[in-house]
Amino acid sequence: MRGAVVLLSVDRVARMARRHGERFLARAFTPEERAECEGRRAPERLAARLAAKAAARKALPDLRPPLRAIRVLRGEGGAPRISVPGVPDSNLFVSLSHDGGVAAAAVFVEPGAP
Repeated sequence: MRGAVVLLSVDRVARMARRHGERFLARAFTPEERAECEGRRAPERLAARLAAKAAARKALPDLRPPLRAIRVLRGEGGAPRISVPGVPDSNLFVSLSHDGGVAAAAVFVEPGAP
């Protein structure tokens, strides 16, 4: 099993969103992801999803899909799920967390995936 863990500063992601606005948000997140992140904890949620996208790219070095092509959404029961073009969803596992100004994501890929 391959995997990667990425930590991001929530403040850094919030500054990028403020500085680059719609351009950054549209390049990094799908409309569905942005809708799920709206509200009081938006910076933490966006940072965790961005960390998951970066972790997926590290775990799948041969694919390197664009950030927006990687989707991080809520699955059944509210647990996160990740989708990467060219990889069966059943081969991907993701965990998200944010606390103390840091967002973390771990992505693991089962053998047999590209």
